[in-house]
Amino acid sequence: MNDWHGGELRVSDHRTCSLLRIYKYYFVSRGDIYLKIQPLATTKYMEKADGLLKVIIVRGKNLVIRDFTSSDPYVVLKVGNQIAKTKVINSCLNPVWNEEFMFSLKEPLGILKLEVFDRDRFKSDDKMGHAFIDLQPLVSASKLKKALQLTAGETKLRKVAPDSDNCLLASSCITYVDGEVVQDVCLRLCDVESGELYMTVKWIDHPTTAIPVKKS
Repeated sequence: MNDWHGGELRVSDHRTCSLLRIYKYYFVSRGDIYLKIQPLATTKYMEKADGLLKVIIVRGKNLVIRDFTSSDPYVVLKVGNQIAKTKVINSCLNPVWNEEFMFSLKEPLGILKLEVFDRDRFKSDDKMGHAFIDLQPLVSASKLKKALQLTAGETKLRKVAPDSDNCLLASSCITYVDGEVVQDVCLRLCDVESGELYMTVKWIDHPTTAIPVKKS
């Protein structure tokens, strides 16, 4: 199957105009139509949020072996009481996910926590390390963007250095790119022999209220 296209499917509560769930979907443009629906985020009162946090889990590098010769890794993301999970990549120590997740948040944002696990069929999943990153610098950069009245183009807003508030392997720049405040990061995984996690986080202020679903 070729020529896949995609987008977002938003399910709303027509009584409160609040967004209940966001799905990511894909379909084939020729022949029969197939749907692959993936939940991105859930919230009852998204319109009350200060903004949207987009997290793109790109890839892992040099992950630890938890099976005989390899691992079946996946990543669990936690922001406050919101949780998401990537797909499992079988038998791979350098997995590529390229999966995007969205969370509706209010300030202060707090910490984005990430845990990597090895999927096991007959016992509990093994831990493969964890990491975290403070999201407040992202919001501070967004406020700077407003002060500078940026509306288009690309502008570097600030640099975040590795410290006790994050698991950064190296300094990371926060950049304004066409309406989004973006930070590309490489995180070291803690409490394991080796492992790195590459990801992108984006902050978008004041999401548009979801359009109610009309009754047929």
